[in-house]
Parts: sequence; C-alpha cells; structure tokens
Amino acid sequence: MEWQFGSVVFDKPDMPTAGWASIEGDQAYRITDQTELGNDIIWWTNFNSDDYQRRLVLVSQLRKSFYLPVKHNDLLKDWGVDPAKMSPDQIAQISSTLFTRIMRMARGLIKTSPLGITEEEFFMGNRLAHDIKDILPQADYPMDDTASILHSGIGFSHFTTTTIPRPIGSKNIMVRRPRLDHAIDVLSAPVPNGPFMHRKASQLPNARELASTSVPVMAQISIHRADPSISPIYGFGVSAVRSKRSQRSWVAHPELAIMAGFSEMEMRGAMIGTSYGVLSRDMNETIQKFLVAPDAAMSWSAGILAETIWKAATVGRPMPNFQVSGHDTKAPETSWRGAWLKAVDKIVTLRYAMALHRAGFAVQSYGSGWVSCAVVPARMEEFVLAAWRNGMVLSMSDMPRVFKESELANHPWGGDNGSKFWATLVLGKNSKALWELDEFPLLRQDEKAERLKKLQTLLHR
Repeated sequence: MEWQFGSVVFDKPDMPTAGWASIEGDQAYRITDQTELGNDIIWWTNFNSDDYQRRLVLVSQLRKSFYLPVKHNDLLKDWGVDPAKMSPDQIAQISSTLFTRIMRMARGLIKTSPLGITEEEFFMGNRLAHDIKDILPQADYPMDDTASILHSGIGFSHFTTTTIPRPIGSKNIMVRRPRLDHAIDVLSAPVPNGPFMHRKASQLPNARELASTSVPVMAQISIHRADPSISPIYGFGVSAVRSKRSQRSWVAHPELAIMAGFSEMEMRGAMIGTSYGVLSRDMNETIQKFLVAPDAAMSWSAGILAETIWKAATVGRPMPNFQVSGHDTKAPETSWRGAWLKAVDKIVTLRYAMALHRAGFAVQSYGSGWVSCAVVPARMEEFVLAAWRNGMVLSMSDMPRVFKESELANHPWGGDNGSKFWATLVLGKNSKALWELDEFPLLRQDEKAERLKKLQTLLHR
C-alpha cells in the first residue's frame, strides 16, 4: 500500500460535512459528507479546532488545518492568491497539489530512516511533526516535578509579543526568512544532554557567570531592570492573550546569555545539564542531505517540510496519566532539547525583529523565523526593501507591486546566498517560475533537465 494525498475545503471550516475535495492536484469534486472520501488517502482539511469542535468526529484519514505549519489561506497568500477571490474548488486543487509535494518529500525521509516502519504506519500523528519526530534522535523528557517547567508561558514561548505601539492607520504585515535557512540555523544550534540536576540560588553565581558556563543551564530568574531600548522588543513575560497572564520565570541557556547582556536578574534556581551536542550532526543522513540540497532552497514545499523538521524536534511526548509522587500533573509540552531549540528560534528571530525596529518599523510579534510589523500604507515599499536587506520576504499577496531584479541589485540581499534567487522571484511575483521550481526535489535528473528548459522560457519573458 502507498498513501495518496488530497485536500478538503469544507463549506464551513467549523463543520466537517459538505465541501470540495481534490486528490493530488486533480480537479476538485463535490462531497456532501466526509464519509464519501477515500480511506487510502491522507486528507488535509481546513477544519479548525476549538473546545466545541473537538467533540466533532473526523474519519481516521482526515487531518485538521494545523497538520502542517501553514494554513490553507496562508498557503494561498504565499503564492500571491487572495483567498477571498478564489473559489473553494480551486483552493482545494491548489492546496492538494502542494500538500502532495510536501507529503511525498516527507515519505521519502521516513522510508529511508533506520526505523523500518511500513507505509501503513506512516502519517498517523495529529500533526506531520509528530510523525517526523519518530525519525529524529530521541529526546529527553523530565519524569519528575520539573516537568512543570517545560510548558508554554513558563519555560518557553511559541512566539513573542512586543509592547511597541501601533501607528494609526497601520496594517499588520508579516515578513519571513526563507524557511529552509531558518530551519538549518535552528537545527545547527547546540542542544543539551542530561541528566539535569536542580541547584538552589545559593549555589549559583551571578547571571553573567552562569550564562558563560559550558554546560547546559535552564535558570529561574527574577528581572529587576532592563535596557528600555531592547526590553519592549524582547517582550519577556508579555502574554499574547489579554485574558491570560504570563507566569514566565524560566529561561534556557540561549535566552539567559542574551538577557544577561541587557537586564539585571536575580537567580532563583537552575537546572544544570551534563554536556552539549548538535542535533543536526546526529540526524540520519537522508535528512541532512535534504536540508542542504540546492533544489530544496528553490522549493516552497521543501521549506514547509524543513520547518516541520525543526518543530518536530520540539514536540512533547504523549504521557497519559502522568504522575509525580502519586499526584496527577501535566506532562511536559516539550523536551529539554525542545526548550533549547525554541529559545534559539526566539534569539535568531529577535535579531531580525531588532533590525526592522531600528529601521523605524513597529514590530508587533515574532517567532518561527517570521516578524510581524504594523506598517502604514505610505511606507509599504520601504518596508519591503528593508526586509529584503535583512534577508526576509513578504507573502506575494502582501507585495505592493513587482520589484524587478535590476531594482533589487541596488539593495544587498541580507540572507543566505543560496536563497537569494528564490527571494528575487518572490519579490518579482514570478509565481509561474516558482511553481516549476517547487517540485524540483521530487524530480528525476532527466525530468529536471526538461523542467529547466521550461523555466528558462518563464524567466526571460
């Protein structure tokens, strides 16, 4: 058996009944109920999830909208399509095509892993990251009361909200590093090895000395003062949800090192690990080759899978009936490694947020290699070029106009050289060339030669 892949766009995203379905990019067809869908196909849907909708049942091969780290509408925006102007059957067909490409690449990684699992055992998780996690080196999870540290808002954050005021008349615009570049940076960072031992505040040096140690540290801190030129952007302890207070007090080593440079902190305790390793060196060879392949740098779909890989290294492990000293408690939401990688993501993305802040743009939030700024219409073109100079691009649908290659030559690209050509096509809104490049990692060599001929025609029109 070999899975096929498809996409379903339900008429009502909160009700998985009638809608449009497409298999592997074929023309979409109408369904009146989810039970009409083939059971040998993994279906990516636009079905959302909240407390009410969790009670709604999906057939086993349907996956919710968060199965990938991109939603259907955001996918369309990346490709320069306004979701409001696209019919549901067209959305199903486009998303089905791209979902198929992503999943075929993922299947190639899983098939060549040393696990020896069968096709029927692939893709059983609620997210693709859960499936990819199984082919990565095993992570360490705390099995005692320190599990309470590894929760969002306590020991890490998924993304950061700033306290920068919004300009009147502005609109939130997201810019993003090429996903593959960001994944490589995160996966190349040092990660901790356990076991971890707790140390009391009286046993610890000051913040700067602790940050300079060569062994992994997760510190419990109390902030007394912070540099006002950095702290509003850093946003430590700022909750993204007004109704939810942040109780953040623990920081992994990468954050501790940064925060020690711009704030005065009191050490209240720490978890000390044994040594450092590098995850990217321990991953299987197929994943390593995928991440550095020149084809992958040209492919939006490969970028989505690369983002899935680094996020797979941060997911929690299901621990039903998790107990500490006979009392039920929450299982850790991530591993020790995951907390470090999330901290690295924050620190790497912070640099880009600070660059846009210094360029005079109101940074509102950032994380996972993206930065969201509140931009007034009069500064949109300036914003595009500022992002370009810092190695970031907008979704094509947010681009105010086409930026020609000759124009961009006057502004140095601030990202990796390998992604410059792809970024140039994005700013040039050359979606046809990008579409042809997107499938390159899946093509045979003879197919690539034919595709290159077609690509040359598209580039010289």
